[in-house]
Amino acid sequence: MNRKRGRRRGAFAPSCLVPILALLVGALLTGCIRQPTPTPTPLPSPTPTPAETDPLSRVNLEVRVYLLMVRPVTTDYAILYARQQPASVLQDLVKELELIEPPADMAEAHALLKEGYQWLAEGTAILETHPKPVLRSEAIFMQDWGVRQLWEHRRVVAEYLAQAAGEQGR
Repeated sequence: MNRKRGRRRGAFAPSCLVPILALLVGALLTGCIRQPTPTPTPLPSPTPTPAETDPLSRVNLEVRVYLLMVRPVTTDYAILYARQQPASVLQDLVKELELIEPPADMAEAHALLKEGYQWLAEGTAILETHPKPVLRSEAIFMQDWGVRQLWEHRRVVAEYLAQAAGEQGR
C-alpha cells in the first residue's frame, strides 16, 4: 500500500505543478512583451516673456530698478509670510527700506511699503511679549493693518504699471 501512495504522490505532484508553471511562464512572457510607453512630457517651465508684454519694460529705468529692489518683500509669499517673521527681522527690513530712495513716481507706493512693514514690526513685537488680551487684540490689528498696507502698495504699483502700458499703447 505504501508503494501505491508513493506513486500517486509522484504522479500527483507534476500534474499540480504544470498549471502553476504555465501561469508563471505566461506572467513572465507578458512582462517581456513590449508595452507602449507614454510620451514623456517636459516639466512645466516658465515661458519667456517678450519684452513688449513685460510690464517692467514699459517704465523708465529708475522705476524698474526700484521695483526689482523691492520685489523680494512684495511678493505674495513675502506678504503672507510676514506675520510669522520675528519682530527683529521686520525692524531690520524697515531700516533697509528707509535707506532706499524711491523714484518720484514710486514715492507713495514706497511710503505704503515702509508703513506696512513698520506696523507689522510693532504688532509682532507686542505679541512676542505675550501681552494681556487687550494688547494682544491691538497687536493683531496692527499686523492686519500692516498687511493691508502691503497689499495697497501692490495695488498702487499695479495701477502705475497699467497706466504706463496704456500710455505706451497709444
